[in-house]
Amino acid sequence: MWLKAQGKQRRSLLVGIMEEYLNAIKTSDPASEQHIRATFMAGITMAHEVGHVIFLHDFRSFNSPREPHVGDGCEAELGFSFICWIFSGFHPQNTPEDIMFKHTLSWEPQYTLSMKERPLYKTY
Repeated sequence: MWLKAQGKQRRSLLVGIMEEYLNAIKTSDPASEQHIRATFMAGITMAHEVGHVIFLHDFRSFNSPREPHVGDGCEAELGFSFICWIFSGFHPQNTPEDIMFKHTLSWEPQYTLSMKERPLYKTY
């Protein structure tokens, strides 16, 4: 942590957003569901990144290179945990191939260690 050794308390961060969101927003009819989905998911992505920024920009009290687990969540992913907190344990998902947001979204639960049934890859 050479910044900390220099007496810095925070690091500068740059957050980007995928071009697919901007393309879908620019090219779709503003009154269409596609436009609303793209705008919603762009907002979700920005809020998700805020979850990372809150943790990563300040290293005065916690000096770990990895993000921590939140509660009994299966994934150490603060952006994901932040979105799930906002939506009471769920996060919106679109189909990975649907870069123009033409198909409906789904809500996936945040898997926790206390859940009896969860996908095998959702573990510590």
